[in-house]
Amino acid sequence: MDWKAIGFGIALAIAAALPAAASPCDAAIAQAREAVEAADLDRFDGARQGLDSCEASVRRYWSDELARGLYREAVNRIRKQGQSLPEQRALMERALGFGDPYEVLALQCRIDHLEKRFAEAQRSCELALTRIQDTERTPRPPPPEAIERIFKLAEESRLLAQHYQSSPVTRSGEPSGISAPLVRGFVVKKVAIPIQFQFGKAEFTEDGTRAAADLVTMLRQQQPPHIRLIGHTDPAGTDAVNDALSLARAATVQRFIEAQGLKLSIEVEGHGKREPYQPASPDELTADQLAQLSRRVELVRQ
Repeated sequence: MDWKAIGFGIALAIAAALPAAASPCDAAIAQAREAVEAADLDRFDGARQGLDSCEASVRRYWSDELARGLYREAVNRIRKQGQSLPEQRALMERALGFGDPYEVLALQCRIDHLEKRFAEAQRSCELALTRIQDTERTPRPPPPEAIERIFKLAEESRLLAQHYQSSPVTRSGEPSGISAPLVRGFVVKKVAIPIQFQFGKAEFTEDGTRAAADLVTMLRQQQPPHIRLIGHTDPAGTDAVNDALSLARAATVQRFIEAQGLKLSIEVEGHGKREPYQPASPDELTADQLAQLSRRVELVRQ
């Protein structure tokens, strides 16, 4: 009898009956899950480091989960501990060191907007909208009314930013952020374009030309059959002057679009100062900022 062979077979049988040793990635996932479920922030950094042993998609998912854990902690501190939004900046910056799910980006946008860091707020809110568009990153989108709030804050921040900056694009190159006509369940029917004009005139500034060029790129990709361009002014001046100026500015945008060879039906209107922009929190803005919001050209998709 070959006792050596029998012993080897018994050893194999025992080994097969034992639970398989967890891979480094499995151990890292377990560590991340436990840290998130326990809301043990002290363990988050170690959990994130362990995820480096996982493939990219798994690492990204659990990194986003750690970021969401920090987001939930920030919400808890605001709602239950009475802390302010700006007090959560350090926590959100830490969260963005892990991942950038839309919840974290949207809260970062609110903090930046409150602190009048409008360019940063626009960037964070538009990236939040892009994350919501990504069904892989966000399998369950927020309800349309929540998406609309993020959209509105992105639009407002872009109007208030010192200089124009373009919206992001999706991984497939499609216009995203506030340039998208649809964000999951939220249909974008109207968007304010921050096309700036020279004072009292219907001629673009340098930033105004860049914004108009981006508008043309967006329309060329989306190919709407018909749009309306509505000019608006700030409250200064008479109704007659502002009605004429707002119409002239909308017409300038129309001519710019048509000069780029786009074939679509364009209707222009001038509403003067009768429809000032309605910000989410007007009490947080100065009179000059409220006036800046009202100086705009709106794109209405039909």
